[in-house]
Amino acid sequence: RLPEPFTVAAAQGETAIIRTGPERLWIVTPDPAVLTRLPGAIDNRRAVWTDLGHGRTILRISGPKTRALLAKGLPVDLHPRAFPVNAVAISAIHHMDVLVHRRDTPDGDTFDLYVPRGYSRSFWDWMSESAAEFGCEVLD
Repeated sequence: RLPEPFTVAAAQGETAIIRTGPERLWIVTPDPAVLTRLPGAIDNRRAVWTDLGHGRTILRISGPKTRALLAKGLPVDLHPRAFPVNAVAISAIHHMDVLVHRRDTPDGDTFDLYVPRGYSRSFWDWMSESAAEFGCEVLD
């Protein structure tokens, strides 16, 4: 099912469909076979598919202090009532574009951050420095 508002992703497992603009969708999936099934679900006469996987870096952060970390640079209310599971926001952190997606996980404090690839190192540096006070741990 396609997401209607800009603020909510349609997600199942690791696959998410995120509306990023009028008639614009991001399909995020680790399984390329998902993309072979989509042309039948969407009118191909009106759809153009472009692989943008090379243009963004995805950082997944989670844990009890995640909201506090993101609040240091993200001008979005991440309280669960304002930003529920599968909520999406297009904003900026430390002057860098970011799309934030709250994932459906048992702890509820998991966020995927989509950052333009050219800014991924700068973003990582900002995040690492900002997370130091919280005892940040980097996992592969």
